Amino acid sequence: MTNAVALSVLREERDTLREHLRQILEAHGQKAQDIIAYSVSLGITKQEASVLGLLVRRGVVSLEQFQVMIPGSDIESNILSTLICRIRRTLRQVHGMEDVIKTSWGAGYYMTTEGRQRIKEIVESFHASVGPPCASVQNSIHQARRAVAHHEQNHG
Repeated sequence: MTNAVALSVLREERDTLREHLRQILEAHGQKAQDIIAYSVSLGITKQEASVLGLLVRRGVVSLEQFQVMIPGSDIESNILSTLICRIRRTLRQVHGMEDVIKTSWGAGYYMTTEGRQRIKEIVESFHASVGPPCASVQNSIHQARRAVAHHEQNHG
């Protein structure tokens, strides 16, 4: 397979992935777009991005609110604590953000104003660099490799 053919296959796969993502965003709205942007731009998991999204959009968020507002997740107190710990670690180690997620004992968790602003800046910068709609780079590469392999098997 020539480089030109491989590049063409990769571009077609990329366009297919972008269209699929556009359909997801239409079906699920801004919340899904935010979760994808948080996950990809900050280097966190989808579940961590869902938790972070609530912290960015709201004031103090209780365990019960997390359970109600993150569909399909049965977040227990210890799981939520672990997710918050992982988010804090990533924000600190990768983005230099210290103490932006606070604990309000007996009430829940909240994000500082500085933290919200910094997260918004990172996500806006991400959108500016890749342009919406976007897809995970790793997923795009995996899908493109599969497309190239499929093409080689059928036309090679």
